Amino acid sequence: MNRVRNDADHASHARNGRVLVVTSVAAARDAVLGGGRGEARLDVLSGGGGAAAGGISTAKALTQADTEYGLVVCAGIAGGFTERAAVGSVVVASEMLAADLGAETPDGFLSVDE
Repeated sequence: MNRVRNDADHASHARNGRVLVVTSVAAARDAVLGGGRGEARLDVLSGGGGAAAGGISTAKALTQADTEYGLVVCAGIAGGFTERAAVGSVVVASEMLAADLGAETPDGFLSVDE
């Protein structure tokens, strides 16, 4: 996909320092809030697990905001991988899987609620 930079839009976003951070779970939201103590420009919400819940929560936050956001960030804590990544590590995916409804495990299907 080719991206076209609109300087007028870019300039308005650069001036607007408000940042929306969306996480899927409360633990990730709390971790972001802990790192951003006292940062008035930061709005953090737990949007729910999965693309649909996260997308709906993000869209709702964007349309109901008092002002426009200059940046929207999707963040997580990779809480399921503590044996592979130390707390505070940056994790970069080598592949992505859609597991919004659950995932296959060696013991069978594991629902998202489990």
